[in-house]
Amino acid sequence: MDGVTFYHGDFTHRPCEVYPKRFSIENVRGDNGIVWAKKYTLEIGGDLVGASGAELDANEVVARIAILDAAYAAEHQDCGFKMQDGTTTVHTLATNNANNLTGNRIVYRSWEHLHPGELANTRSFAVRFEALFRTSSGSIFSYNQRTRKIGTGGPMWKLYETANGTIQKEFTANLSKVVHITTGELVSGIPLPASTPLWPNEEQQWRREIEVGTPVDHGHPTGKYTHYRTLWRYHFERLGPSALTSSPRYT
Repeated sequence: MDGVTFYHGDFTHRPCEVYPKRFSIENVRGDNGIVWAKKYTLEIGGDLVGASGAELDANEVVARIAILDAAYAAEHQDCGFKMQDGTTTVHTLATNNANNLTGNRIVYRSWEHLHPGELANTRSFAVRFEALFRTSSGSIFSYNQRTRKIGTGGPMWKLYETANGTIQKEFTANLSKVVHITTGELVSGIPLPASTPLWPNEEQQWRREIEVGTPVDHGHPTGKYTHYRTLWRYHFERLGPSALTSSPRYT
């Protein structure tokens, strides 16, 4: 019997033994709303058939079940549908594709019960594969930075209790220091450095903190990583309210 076939690794089903139940592509977005990956789901269903489309007997069904169990025992295999001339169709997943972060995973497999003659002359089955493919749409998954301001640069004063029980206010300086503390976090597809300080001339560089986190391993046997995490903290001090170098948002 001629027809489209389905393969998984080195194993190829008999023609017309498998049909596509679903082939879906789901966008995966970062916190910034940009699509950084696509989740592919390929689900197949089928019924065991003989070598030339003939009906199987019970012993052949049992033998064929063992063959399929062995064929689907390992993950991370290429899989998909092939035409009669052997060319692959668009419904194909390449486990070692450069953008395949997880490799092809078998997330569901079952022996169905769709026919009255199950085990007597056939056996129905279903398999679901999933793979996460990285896209080229942006390398930053999430970014946030915040700055805390302490003080205004105005006069300094203290309150004192006098001997008669009253409170006296005494000015100690005409100007005071202003402190800014900037903290941020960047999550990216490739290692990226921390953002530069807002006021480099006033940064207390000896207090600078940079933290680099472990990236996410998506499970591919060769090791493919994303979500490199970088955190930073910068301390600034100055006398008076105006920065030596300015930022359009912070003063």
